[in-house]
Amino acid sequence: MDGRFATIEDNASNSFEWIFDSSKTKLVEWLAHGKGLFWIQGNVDGLRLQEHNGSDIEIYCKNTILDQDSKVRPLLRPLVPEIVRRAEGVFIWVKYALQGLVTAAIQGRDEEQLLFMLDSTPTDLVEYYASVIRRIRHEDRRAAYVLFQLVRSRLEGQWLDSMDVIFAHAVWNSENFTDAQTSFKTLMSTWLVDSLKMRYRAGSFHLPEERSHRFVRNRYLVNRFGNSIGYEHQKDKIAQLSGGLLHATRPPVASKSKDMLEWHLNEQVTLGNIPSRTATAMKPLMTYFTEEDQQPVWVEPSHQTVDDFIQRPDFKTLMLGGEAEFFHESRYTWLAKVFLVQGLMYDAGRMCMLSEMTTGRSMVTFIDSVPKAVWKEMYENDTARGDKKIDTKIDSPLRFAVINGLTLYLEDALRIDTNIFNITKEELILVAPIGTETRKESSKEGRWRTVTEGEEYLQRHLDTTQLIVGRGYHPGKTRAAYLRILWIIGARTIMKDRIVLREQHYERWPMHATEAKAVLLMKLGQDPDAQLSGLKTRIVEGQWNAAVKWRPMHVAGLDFTKKLHEAGADLNGADGQGNTPLDWLLGPWDTGKGRKLRGLAHRLVEDVDFDAERARWGKIAYLIKNGGIARSTPGQVWHSFTSRHAEQLPRQSVSIVKRHGPGDPQDSAVNLGEPVSKDKDGNLSSRLTGNTHIATGFSDMVTRKEAGETVTYTNLGDDGNLLENYFEDLQLAVTHCSGLAVESSEPEIRKEKRAFWWNARG
Repeated sequence: MDGRFATIEDNASNSFEWIFDSSKTKLVEWLAHGKGLFWIQGNVDGLRLQEHNGSDIEIYCKNTILDQDSKVRPLLRPLVPEIVRRAEGVFIWVKYALQGLVTAAIQGRDEEQLLFMLDSTPTDLVEYYASVIRRIRHEDRRAAYVLFQLVRSRLEGQWLDSMDVIFAHAVWNSENFTDAQTSFKTLMSTWLVDSLKMRYRAGSFHLPEERSHRFVRNRYLVNRFGNSIGYEHQKDKIAQLSGGLLHATRPPVASKSKDMLEWHLNEQVTLGNIPSRTATAMKPLMTYFTEEDQQPVWVEPSHQTVDDFIQRPDFKTLMLGGEAEFFHESRYTWLAKVFLVQGLMYDAGRMCMLSEMTTGRSMVTFIDSVPKAVWKEMYENDTARGDKKIDTKIDSPLRFAVINGLTLYLEDALRIDTNIFNITKEELILVAPIGTETRKESSKEGRWRTVTEGEEYLQRHLDTTQLIVGRGYHPGKTRAAYLRILWIIGARTIMKDRIVLREQHYERWPMHATEAKAVLLMKLGQDPDAQLSGLKTRIVEGQWNAAVKWRPMHVAGLDFTKKLHEAGADLNGADGQGNTPLDWLLGPWDTGKGRKLRGLAHRLVEDVDFDAERARWGKIAYLIKNGGIARSTPGQVWHSFTSRHAEQLPRQSVSIVKRHGPGDPQDSAVNLGEPVSKDKDGNLSSRLTGNTHIATGFSDMVTRKEAGETVTYTNLGDDGNLLENYFEDLQLAVTHCSGLAVESSEPEIRKEKRAFWWNARG
């Protein structure tokens, strides 16, 4: 590194490091030794940016002043040299300082007062921003602080829409729902209603005034059809309260088509917020929108340094002084209030949860003040949407809190009424977790993969469930909800891959979250071997087959199988016909008549078969390793099963050995390194007859002699890893082994390595 790099000021070192470090690239090495860059070769002690952009700052100041009123320009022009000198090359400081001087000149300050104001303006940006904050009137400090917090950094990757900021700022100090609704309507009275009255006269919008507060739920439409004068006033208010440190701007994003406006209008018609004739009257206005009109307007800090400043630990104290320790609400609290007023239940729930997470306090007072009729209306609006997000009916604050994982709300509700969970008649366990979702998307390799989102939401939902059960919720309702959750896990046709792949939507009962909730209830005392009678193959359509009885282990995927086993479930628990989980897994390879005779001719068996190949094979391996058996499956079904997949792996044979009698001179095993021969129909060789066993084990290759008989065990790998690894390439295998079985001196196989024995029938 060139020694002259040390002469660069700290705030510019990152920008110029590449110039002096010739080891970085060949291009830099060429630049460093080029004849044109004499200032790097020597004769120049260092590079100071402010020594080279003074003329640019001067031009900026003169052009800014030129845009002002003729009475203001003579007062500001003499200050330009001093502005350039004090700026020290920092353009953002020039921008803010000049803005303040222009405002003061318009207010009637003379040249001497303006010069004094310039001299008292700190040149350090942090000190300057602090001075701007101190100039905000004391009675406006709280409102200003709310604004800064609403736009602090980014919310889920982007700045807040200006409409959300304006709406939330209107209701931030409301203690209850009624106050917030009144404040919201007051804001809209000069912004939207008058505008709609005017539109009614000009364009026959036919929107009754009493419906206008429902129309404003859609910020996209309000921003485009509302009174522009009212909107500009709100934007000016943002700049005024923040001392110019915040501004509303249209970001450089791709233009939205006018189809978006039409979509939003149609949504409002669907929700019943506006009559169809109103939407028809609005649509011709879309032709007058420019591409710029289509863009959202965000509120953001006017510079990155402002964003850094408002995130400083001492910012709250600087803004509020001694009141800071008593001000506990966050931006999520205010957004939750406005979303509840707007009737956006899903968004409100997420904001309430984030409010609890960031403040450590609940919104119990505000949530309890929402009228019951409003809860009903919010749920009906969500139900009317094409992208319905809430699957469980919400008609009370208690259910709203449970669904959204508002643990702190429930604790406060318990302090108010210690018997709230004992006396409630509401269903509080059988609710789908909000915010925890899975969806299918295509990976770069072109394969479908499951994407899981919102794990922190799931944990809060589980904490909420544990709190409810632990504080006295009715045991009978808990049991009924647990069984219903097992129904949902079992009904894979409606809940699993088929629906997702076809429609590409989020599931309201994502399988991983549903299974996690079932496991929690098992830990809280529910039976992991609970038998369910009847089969509901379509949760939505309500199709039943009351003859089927099964247990969770029969329909569990690999992960859930392990969790059930850990909870004490029986791996060989019988269904209503005596079939084990392994019988279910192998059922699809039986004939239709055979399945019917064994009681397996129903959709759950088919859906277990439909489950992902890797998970199904992993479950087979897990069951066998841990002592799983098949009670009802005929030998020919296993033959059919193994022969189907063995032919796809010509050098990987199935694990089948011949058990020899005492008089048989041949005490040897089948050579596992060669394919098993098949007959003309593609089935396994007919030598598998009589006293033949199929041995599939996880022990090392062992040959054991018992009463003059020899049985060979083959190695599938610890925990079935060889099987699972093979599925990385989406191939099918029964075993992944080679070579001959070897003799072992071990008198018996250890319990943890026991094999699955299966007497072939016929």
